[in-house]
Amino acid sequence: MSAIIVILPALPAAWPVITAAAAAAASALGFAAARTKQEAEAVTEAEVSLQNSQAVSAQFALGEEVVFTKEGVQVVVFRNTEGRVGIRAMAKGKTEAELREAAQQMANALTQQYAYNQLMEELKSRNFTVVGEDVEADGTVRLRVRTFQG
Repeated sequence: MSAIIVILPALPAAWPVITAAAAAAASALGFAAARTKQEAEAVTEAEVSLQNSQAVSAQFALGEEVVFTKEGVQVVVFRNTEGRVGIRAMAKGKTEAELREAAQQMANALTQQYAYNQLMEELKSRNFTVVGEDVEADGTVRLRVRTFQG
């Protein structure tokens, strides 16, 4: 017997959960945590909103952010004034299209990592055991789980 589960998260989690998912997503994309944002002088920016993130917990304060960097590109995961999680990419010498692509990659990886973490917690809470995990070339993660009824 097999099943396919498609998860479309609404990101209703507290900031620590989002930060952990962002860190894992950034690491998977080759980014490292940064100490400060780049100076605004001659920096190109692009921003994307994380879809379905309006339910973010009140524990995630407006203006709270986490910054990652890779090869001169900084990616900032933040909560905007409307309460949505956004991702901003900034760099010198990059086009807006390149930065929008970097921000979108981070948004996609963050969403996937968040969904993965939520699914693993749910499986654990229902006494499922992961017996296999495969990551396909396109980034799709396939899990094989088992539970014993008794």
